[in-house]
Amino acid sequence: MDIISKKCGLSAAQLKGIAVTSMLFDHGVKILWRDAPLLLYAFGRVAFPIYAFLLAEGARHTRSMGRYALRLGIFAVISEIPFDLCFFHTIWEVNAQNVFFTLLLGLLCIWAISGARSGKSAYFRIFLVVVLALLADFFKADYGRVGVFCILLMNAAIKAHTAWLKLILCTVGILCTARNVVFLGGRPLQLFALLALAPIMMYNGKKGRQGHQWLWYAFYPGHLLLLWLLS
Repeated sequence: MDIISKKCGLSAAQLKGIAVTSMLFDHGVKILWRDAPLLLYAFGRVAFPIYAFLLAEGARHTRSMGRYALRLGIFAVISEIPFDLCFFHTIWEVNAQNVFFTLLLGLLCIWAISGARSGKSAYFRIFLVVVLALLADFFKADYGRVGVFCILLMNAAIKAHTAWLKLILCTVGILCTARNVVFLGGRPLQLFALLALAPIMMYNGKKGRQGHQWLWYAFYPGHLLLLWLLS
């Protein structure tokens, strides 16, 4: 995000490592220690904002938005059975879909917004974004429409020209996911997602040593399946 020198800070690979560790810890606590103190879930709150940021950054650099969307779609389908087994103890739970669906819809929104050269009017692109965001709620994807809005705000932050504007957009995006806390008097746990601001703002714009990208995708259904077996 050009906030700090490219000689220091965190690469995209290191951000992925933080997000993966956070997600694994969070899911491990939820599945293997159901009566754990709520504070132990705090670290797990940073995963989604970082994934949302990395998705937007990936959209900026991808050679093909279509192939990017296809990869997300494939792993959304692959991950659904492990997700449902892990959290609902059934092969298919119609009332909840895994986070890959949210990421896919967020990417499609970014694609729609960036399609100025397609000849479609701005009003049509805005309408498409609204429809895609509402689909996240309709299909009950993880985080729903607020997850999609978080992705869009992370995308706007990446394109912002000042560090303060980047910070504000990222903060608002994260607070979107904590709407039940901020506006509806819910539990304050989700506010720990703001801890994700630190690694995100330390991003140095470098890719880093990431290994094969399919391994990062496969980790999600793989760790869910493993946790289900352990439980």
